[in-house]
Amino acid sequence: MPLPRLDTIGGRVTRITWAPVDPPDLTELFGIYRMRRLIEPELSAKACLLHTDADLDELEANISGFVDAAAEPGEVYRAHRAFHTRLLAPAATAWDMRVLEPLWEESDRCVRGWFERLGIHPAVFPDGAPPCRDLLASFRARDPDWARAASRRHLDENTRRMRRFLGQGN
Repeated sequence: MPLPRLDTIGGRVTRITWAPVDPPDLTELFGIYRMRRLIEPELSAKACLLHTDADLDELEANISGFVDAAAEPGEVYRAHRAFHTRLLAPAATAWDMRVLEPLWEESDRCVRGWFERLGIHPAVFPDGAPPCRDLLASFRARDPDWARAASRRHLDENTRRMRRFLGQGN
């Protein structure tokens, strides 16, 4: 079981994170993706109508930050999280983000733990498919149904990749 790490400022707890002591629990990881699947597709359907072309151009330019195998792994995770935060931000309420942020943090921690265990850099995709491009294309089309479906596919593909990677690690 991971142990909590308290980040403090002046003796006041500002954040609780979980240090990856053991490989992540698979049931937990897939439960996190199940919860994300309940929230992110609906936000995608709304957010795709709210972005400007300039926003989407900037988001596309940011994809290079998480597909660069020469980048430090922590930067890859930060760039990927920033992409998804910015993608959903126009439709997300403060509560949506309060719910999503810990789900993203824990799924990143789990993914990172398994990738480190297997010696896989987070920007290297064994199947050759960089993430998020179809998702971004659905936003460019301003089609809520496509954006919703693309978000589900993105999360489902991440789940399939994790199952495949986890099979390699056992």
